[in-house]
Amino acid sequence: MNMKTRLNFLYKFAFIFLCIILIVIGYKAGNFIGAKYISEFYSNGSRSLFSLYRPANEYFKIYGSLNSINAYERLTGYYSLLDNKIIDEEFLFDRYKREELSTAKLTIVWILSFSKNIKKVEDIYGAIYAGSNYAIKKEILRALFRMDRSAFNDFARKFKVDEKLLREIRENY
Repeated sequence: MNMKTRLNFLYKFAFIFLCIILIVIGYKAGNFIGAKYISEFYSNGSRSLFSLYRPANEYFKIYGSLNSINAYERLTGYYSLLDNKIIDEEFLFDRYKREELSTAKLTIVWILSFSKNIKKVEDIYGAIYAGSNYAIKKEILRALFRMDRSAFNDFARKFKVDEKLLREIRENY
């Protein structure tokens, strides 16, 4: 192989390598930006989503469900957020405070347990635990037990959770 052939081969290799790197970076950036815009659309009603693309009807249906006056329609919206992996802790916490239906509150507590930000969810659970009914308290404990055993134990100590309830959670979940 002469020098010119080697250089030509290196240029082709470098070009292909650069293209692969750019594709990966573009994919990751698009994934991040798209998730951010969709989350903003649901939680704040931001219209900046439309600057990128025209969203599918599904997103409009979810947005409409979340803002419905019918509590059961809002439940559908909350489940749709989980189905689409859009778990905005602050938005759900705000919705928890505004909801009157116990079933909706229970659903929000359950959906929060799928968040990757365990510390933030633990703080939210701490803020709502004392004022919650027995079913919601139990769901908070089940969620923490499933998410992180250490956080569960710390939470139980901090809020002086009844031993009978703790035993039930540990034995059944």
